[in-house]
Amino acid sequence: TYQETPTPVYPLLEDYTTLEAVVSEIEDKETPFRDDDGNPQRTLSFTFRIPDGEHADRKFWGNTPTFWNNSDKCKLRQWAESIANRAYAPGEPLDTDHLLHRPCRVVLTVKKKQNGEMTNRVIDVLPTKTEPAGAPGPTLPAPAPSAFAAPTTQTYAQTTAYGEPF
Repeated sequence: TYQETPTPVYPLLEDYTTLEAVVSEIEDKETPFRDDDGNPQRTLSFTFRIPDGEHADRKFWGNTPTFWNNSDKCKLRQWAESIANRAYAPGEPLDTDHLLHRPCRVVLTVKKKQNGEMTNRVIDVLPTKTEPAGAPGPTLPAPAPSAFAAPTTQTYAQTTAYGEPF
């Protein structure tokens, strides 16, 4: 028989709380929004797990647009460079697999969900304090694969706007 495991209830953390984390999943998701041509917009949903301490094994989520370009304002570039702890060269593609299981720091905020419930969300990602710049990062064991997990590997090429290649 199947018994549902209750979802743990965690206290909300204050705005701008910064925690050491590990990228545990990156998923390309369709949003409920449409572009000017009526096509569904996409987002990258990052799942971050807190590896130890007071909030060990707690997960937090944050989203970035899927476009990848050389702009300092490109949120995906900012997060990828913080997680990889290095700068990406102009024109260099991003393979999200290279970001999985890497340490970083997450900055949280408190957001209201559509159902009115308050939750913490990741608003920024910073490099970890313990890894020197350009270091390849530790090799961490991957979690056991789930029969229900969607594929997470996606390579993002240079784009000028949503989905339009250079």
